[in-house]
Amino acid sequence: MEAFHGSLLVGGENLPHLRGEIDDLFPGETCASCEWHGRLHVPERQRDAIGVGRTYLLTFDDGRMGRVVIDDVYPDREAGHWVAEFHGASALTLDAAHSGD
Repeated sequence: MEAFHGSLLVGGENLPHLRGEIDDLFPGETCASCEWHGRLHVPERQRDAIGVGRTYLLTFDDGRMGRVVIDDVYPDREAGHWVAEFHGASALTLDAAHSGD
């Protein structure tokens, strides 16, 4: 499991400073044809922007990006935020601006 920080593009609105985890990938790894999934930790004030079944662009602080579909959203009352489970709906790629080219 890889912890990450990133942003979610929600129909023209950017939800910045999110943290989450991706299962079964190493830090910084991209994946052109693999299945990838994980979870986002969403602050209470941003919960209403996330909808189950909707597709979003997830951008990572390290330059990776990919489209995700939200599978479930539930409260983590102990941690004081919401958890959004997702799966990748596109390749997880490195943004050209971060590739060093």
